[in-house]
Amino acid sequence: MRTKLTLDDWYDYSKVHTLTMHHGYKDSVGIYRDECEVEFKDEITVLPEEVELFDNINTLTLTFKNLDLAASIKSLAKLPFLGRLYLKSCEYTELTPEIKKLRSLVLLDVGNSTTWQDNNLTTLPPEIGSLKQLRTLCLNNNRNFKSFPSEVANLKKLSKIELRGCKSFPENIHLIPNIETLDLYDCNVQPADLIPLITRPNGLKWITVAEGGSSLFLKLKEDYPGFDVFVERPPILREGW
Repeated sequence: MRTKLTLDDWYDYSKVHTLTMHHGYKDSVGIYRDECEVEFKDEITVLPEEVELFDNINTLTLTFKNLDLAASIKSLAKLPFLGRLYLKSCEYTELTPEIKKLRSLVLLDVGNSTTWQDNNLTTLPPEIGSLKQLRTLCLNNNRNFKSFPSEVANLKKLSKIELRGCKSFPENIHLIPNIETLDLYDCNVQPADLIPLITRPNGLKWITVAEGGSSLFLKLKEDYPGFDVFVERPPILREGW
């Protein structure tokens, strides 16, 4: 038997715009106006059937270690307004090709938090090129991410990519035609890597880098009017932490 959400029968699923589902310590459901948070005491492998009833969902967060994403996407594909999908810290080493079915996505986050670094993607499937509405792609702390497939050339609306914590600047990133913003905090990238992106038509306009070693990136700002650099300081830990 598939897991149930156990929402009260009186609740109108269509009111929910934001749904968060994760593994926790108990079975519980919290409803806050148009937001719903569901905690499962046990890990689940397939999404509950009721997910398809949330027909006005535009933002969905899933954090499960054993979720069969390929099977779950069959349910997600039935959500007509799903625009933002967060799959953070789920122990993925690859993204399933079925992601192509979620054609309404404007944001896809398969990154990790700084505390839990469980996703370990090295590339994306060619089917990522089907997400032609995608505007933001987050890959934070997938430290071994190495390259994009050539199909990213189809992502003409993709303008923001977050790569903080990645060990290298991904191959084929130049194939993404209209990148405006890159988050490169703690990413192993050289200023020379950015020049082809800055100088092309509709070029790169903004990057975020760590404070250490930022002077070379600030020099780019001097050389290319219209390009800007935000320097982020490392977090300050409290004494005793």
